[in-house]
Amino acid sequence: MKNETYSRYDTTLLHIIAVLESIDRPDINTIPFEGSWTAGQVTDHVVKSMDNMGHVLRNSTQPTDRPYDQHKAMLEKVFLDYEHKMKSPDFIIPTNDPLEKTELIDKLATIREDTLDAIATLDLTEMCMSFEMPGMGHITRYEFIWFTIYHTQRHTQQLEKIKEVLDRSQEQ
Repeated sequence: MKNETYSRYDTTLLHIIAVLESIDRPDINTIPFEGSWTAGQVTDHVVKSMDNMGHVLRNSTQPTDRPYDQHKAMLEKVFLDYEHKMKSPDFIIPTNDPLEKTELIDKLATIREDTLDAIATLDLTEMCMSFEMPGMGHITRYEFIWFTIYHTQRHTQQLEKIKEVLDRSQEQ
């Protein structure tokens, strides 16, 4: 369980970092099409969604009285359904200010290292008591990490589409 979680989290974070690195610096704050966030805003949203992760994983936990992975399949179904549009909670809505690509990459790299350490050293079956997932309540460390994996995969795909649009517009 830990090895798969560690590997998948690592691969997912390395992938979003690679996609972000592949976007030209000036394009990071370019709106690719009407109604879209910029690549920087997508990344800012992902960073904000994981910004407090170390605290949630390391503080206020307790043993669970249910299967530690009970919500994993539901999280996967919800976040990897790319046809379903979602509304972001206010606390992770990205800024409208210009964003710096290197700062975003550095933040993702720091979060990656911190979370990989947590995966390697903590009991992932314990319930996180300092965070409640809307519609699910308290979730385990394992489920919280998989939520971030699926959420990041969803937005990595969004970044890849933004990059395609930006690249096409530069070719014209």
